[in-house]
Amino acid sequence: MPDALDRLTTFLAVGRCKSFTAAAAAALGVTPTAVLEAFLTKGPGFYLYFPARTQEQPELRALTESVTSSRGQKAKRRSGRTGVSGGGVPA
Repeated sequence: MPDALDRLTTFLAVGRCKSFTAAAAAALGVTPTAVLEAFLTKGPGFYLYFPARTQEQPELRALTESVTSSRGQKAKRRSGRTGVSGGGVPA
């Protein structure tokens, strides 16, 4: 039986890392409950949250451009065409 500190560490891992949610919840014997559902993401993807003052940093701009361009290339490969128009609908 884990002690209180182990249980707390496991509980904190649930909030910090989504991939371990099921394992941590099972270890604690609890059921995860969604909170603030209005703020949940609408679908799979890459989400980046940062303070507004960091928008002008070249490193951040390079990261977002890289992720955005790689997502566009994947959409083109899935569609089987060279052009993709609005919202990933094949042209």
